[in-house]
Amino acid sequence: MTANQAAWLDAKGKRLEVRDANMPIPGPDEMIVRNHAVAVNPVDWKMQDGSLLDYVGLPFILGCDAAGVVVEIGNAVVGFKKGDRVMIHCISLCTVKSQSGAFQTFSAANFHMASKIPKFLSFTDATVLPLAISTAADGLYAHNKLGLPLPLHSSNTITATPSKQSVFIWGGSSSVGAVAIQLAKASGLAVITTASAHNLASVKSDLGADYAFDYTKAPERTVENIANAVSELKAKGYDFGGVFDAISLPSTFAVIEHLFDALDASNLLMVVDEEREANMEQKKPKKVKKLAVVSGPIWGEFVLRALEKGSLRAFPRAEVLGRGLKFIQEGIDKSKEGVSYRKIVIEI
Repeated sequence: MTANQAAWLDAKGKRLEVRDANMPIPGPDEMIVRNHAVAVNPVDWKMQDGSLLDYVGLPFILGCDAAGVVVEIGNAVVGFKKGDRVMIHCISLCTVKSQSGAFQTFSAANFHMASKIPKFLSFTDATVLPLAISTAADGLYAHNKLGLPLPLHSSNTITATPSKQSVFIWGGSSSVGAVAIQLAKASGLAVITTASAHNLASVKSDLGADYAFDYTKAPERTVENIANAVSELKAKGYDFGGVFDAISLPSTFAVIEHLFDALDASNLLMVVDEEREANMEQKKPKKVKKLAVVSGPIWGEFVLRALEKGSLRAFPRAEVLGRGLKFIQEGIDKSKEGVSYRKIVIEI
């Protein structure tokens, strides 16, 4: 096993520095993965800016998404072995341990937040999915969140039995939104979503959304379009299951508040970051529910089979900046500038 290196955040506001890092040691539920690709998420630049999660001590290794090969296994890990090709949701922001971050050559990953990947799926493509899977699954399925029906699956098939429910997902071309649409469709739900005009066709044809509307239209037009879609589905026997806001900006929150007034709906999930949550707490309707993590039914039972069957696809597409940890800072910069229907990936 070669030496470990990482892209370190040494101080808030400081650019990442690539240097040596200790080789991770697996806990009982962990495996060590030799990363071959990592992806950048908005939480990474927010952490670097110092606007999130003051409890994390520095220096620290960020990064939530990685894909690679298992090189070591903890004694309580089941379902994985050395040599497996995997994608992993790295949870250093939960463990507050740098060895759990993605932005390094070797990461410690909890096996409950990992999946083997099919041979046809590259590490580069796989790494766009992990954080989005955890976030979308939690919001859609947790009993204290939207509590929607899980995908129906078996060892041989993945079949969605129509649940006669609909869900509105704001931001269908975002990383979380793209996965949320696919999970919802695998659960047999009718899906209404928003995207920019040039992404509308893809969120329907590639992701499976039943209705897709241009969010850049006037807010009142957006509310009208969504409300009409909900009404059409209701006439077909589909009860409204709730709203999943995968963007969670003040602008989207304002539109959703108007939508709730129009629908008299009973469920809302906001995917909010820590920075905005405190500021928005007093503005949230009582129907807002928060995030936790759903792992077993999705990560443990659904993801690999869905990838193999094509009911879960790697969207948004990866945009590769380069090979090597030195490109991670550039990726963070680009993510902060904003990308549309792409996810920034660095190969290692």
